[in-house]
Amino acid sequence: MYNQHPDQYEAPDKDFMIVALDLLSGLAEGLGGSVDQLVARSNIMTLLFQCMQDPMPEVRQSSFALLGDLTKACFPHVKPCIAEFMPILGLNLNPEFISVCNNATWAIGEIAMQMGELLLAVCPYCSLNFLHTTLYLTTTLKCLSLSLLFHSL
Repeated sequence: MYNQHPDQYEAPDKDFMIVALDLLSGLAEGLGGSVDQLVARSNIMTLLFQCMQDPMPEVRQSSFALLGDLTKACFPHVKPCIAEFMPILGLNLNPEFISVCNNATWAIGEIAMQMGELLLAVCPYCSLNFLHTTLYLTTTLKCLSLSLLFHSL
């Protein structure tokens, strides 16, 4: 609303937005599938879509982290938004803002893990090689992390 009518509204507090996104991300990660009912009764996906396009890199970084956590916790609520989210994620695969790029890449990986090659039907511009690489890396890194954890015990 501020972007449409800056003379009528106060500018949003970006620090507050970042903390709120991080809190929601922590809730999604901590509650797992139990967050499903909370997401279903909210407009979080619409708000997340706006935050993913914020000019401030830190807001985008936190919004991509939340997207990844929501994808893991309650993918049925994320799935209808994939076609809108993927172009934004793709635009943020820019190493100029490495933390934003890392979180966008991770969110794409979580989406790819859920959808596999079906992602191509929703996102035809996603290259098959990119999806295979993302799926491979995500699976390999997950196995590597579990292996390292097991061997450290």
